[in-house]
Amino acid sequence: MQSFLAVSTVLLWGVVLFNLLLTLALVRRVNTQRKTAEESVSEVIKYDLLKPGEAAPEFVATTLDGNEVTLAKYLGRIVMFVFISSGCAPCHEMVPEVQKMSSKARAKGIELVFVSQNDLLTTQNFLKKFSSNDVPVLIAPKAGNRFLLDYKVPGTPFLYLIDVQGLVQDYGFIEKWHALASQW
Repeated sequence: MQSFLAVSTVLLWGVVLFNLLLTLALVRRVNTQRKTAEESVSEVIKYDLLKPGEAAPEFVATTLDGNEVTLAKYLGRIVMFVFISSGCAPCHEMVPEVQKMSSKARAKGIELVFVSQNDLLTTQNFLKKFSSNDVPVLIAPKAGNRFLLDYKVPGTPFLYLIDVQGLVQDYGFIEKWHALASQW
């Protein structure tokens, strides 16, 4: 009986130590992820982005219908360019959110516009996955179009909010979208 108690005590202490090691590993992982998130936010700060008050650069892009569009089309209204890519996992989450919020944004006088860095066919296939598509889409392939370069887009999803005079008002990644959309 005493040997059984000794063995069960040793096993119990083994389980306690194992749980302690698992807890330490979990804490370490959470801290690493928190640091990674903080680094990604600080990475945005490191980029040479368009600043609030700066004039939005002129651009040329194509609609899904093949029509050419420039910044002049959006002057006189508030527009939020939401830069997306078919290979971007957060974009797959953000596209339906933007589509759901488009009517609320319009009610606030803000036009939401997707800017795809993919070619026409890839963009069409990407957007087929989503039920609604009442948000205009501009095609500005990363290769061969200066839109993303001139707007200094560091990655996707990324957004720029442009005012009626064509000046940058705000910018950011998906967290900025959530902050702005929550105000609508």
